[in-house]
Parts: sequence; C-alpha cells; structure tokens
Amino acid sequence: MAMKKKGRVTARKRSVVMVNFSGVEAGRRSVKDGTYEAEIISAELEESSTGNPMIVVKWKLTSGKAKGVTIYDNISCVPAALWKMRGCLEALGIEAQEDDVPAKDYAEAMVGETATVTVTNETYEGEQRPKITGYGTADEGEEEAEEEESEEEESEEEEEDEPRVRRGAKKSKSKAKDEDEEEEEEEESEDDDDSEEEEEEEEEPAPKKKKGAKTRFKEGDRVKFDDGEGNIIKGTITNIENGEATVEDKSGDEYLEVPLSQMQPV
Repeated sequence: MAMKKKGRVTARKRSVVMVNFSGVEAGRRSVKDGTYEAEIISAELEESSTGNPMIVVKWKLTSGKAKGVTIYDNISCVPAALWKMRGCLEALGIEAQEDDVPAKDYAEAMVGETATVTVTNETYEGEQRPKITGYGTADEGEEEAEEEESEEEESEEEEEDEPRVRRGAKKSKSKAKDEDEEEEEEEESEDDDDSEEEEEEEEEPAPKKKKGAKTRFKEGDRVKFDDGEGNIIKGTITNIENGEATVEDKSGDEYLEVPLSQMQPV
C-alpha cells in the first residue's frame, strides 16, 4: 500500500510593498503666463556650469489654479547681474545692503518669504516651460501689519548686535513714490543751507544716454551668437540696453554686453 510522505507545510510569505509620498512632488503642471503669489521654499548657493556663483531658488505658487506648482529660478551673483537679485530681495522685503555680505546669508534670508512673481512660458526643446521673469511685493493689504513687525524688529536690533542681513518693510509702488518725493524735498533744503560758493557752482549736466541701435529683438527672444572663442551660445534675452543685451542660457549662465548686431534668432 502506498504511503504518503509526511512533510512540514509552510505558509508562503507575501512581501508587502509600502508607498510613502512624503516629500514627493507632483509631475510637471502647466502654468499660464501671469502674476502669482508665491513663497520661497528653498534657496541654495551653487555654481553654474561655468563656475559662476548663483542662488538656486525654488518658488511654490500659492494662488490661482496653479497653486502648489513649484518653479526653479537661477539668480546670478555675478556683479553685472546683481540687478536681478536686488529686485528679488526688495520684493521679499529684504534690504539689499551696500556693504559686503555673504551671498549665503541672503539665500538663507529668502527662505520662507513671500512675494508676487511674473511667470512667462518659454519654448524649450519643443515644450513650454514656465520661467520667473519679474518680482513684486506681496498683497498691499498686509502693509500695516508688516510695518508694525518692522518697528518691533528695529527695537530688538538696538539691543542686539546688528545682523548681517536686515529685513525691511515691503513697500507698495505708491508709498515708494511718496518716500522718493520726501527725500527730494530734504535734499533741496540741504542745498539751501550750503555756502554761497557752493550755490554759485554750476551743476554738472547729467550724462546723456547713448541711443541704442534699432533692432527687431526684444526681451524674452531666443537667440544665438558667437562668444568670441568659436563657441555658439544659445539663450534667452533678459535685458536690452544701448544696443547690447544680457543673454541667459539654459544652465542659468548670463552673458553680458552682447551686441545685438551679432545675434541671430533661434
């Protein structure tokens, strides 16, 4: 008679795959051209592919249908391109000091601050990609509360050592205009108190701006040009002045004072 072989029966173990979406961002979402409220969630000091220092800013949109979308913004620390960083700092309410301050300190001060940003889509490799092309102050309705916070911070600064980066109250365009007019009145009163010899001196005429050559190019255009070393550079025009332009390539590097006459559309 056949006998059944005895053996130990073991249960088959099933592996359980766990999924955790903490810190995982959604895929790329489209953002229409326009102005949005946004918050800086990270700002890191890094180097571009050419070795130039820049602050890589990560903005998170907090308004409209694009709420939650993140956009990267490369802000160059090259002296000739600091106008962009200054505009960003002033929109965030951070004072752009006329003293030597480590760029890392400015980057750390940016995190958590809010502003309005202008988003413009640019075509890159056949698809639309949103890019930050301008900065503005946050909601003007919050001005009074922000001014009170600024006064409290100033009183605390008198008791403690002055920090490397100072925060200033965010200003609306109308308020900034009023303050400029007050400064002009103060300067006029100071001129009246000067000695007669200084009054007799003729004021030097302001230097005339050179008229830039007429061109069909405008800011936001994609162009290419020779960098003088035999390399063809492709990028986007970010500023035009006196017949020359500032061009930023896809790596965030900026090329300054490029003659418009040497450019070709892409």
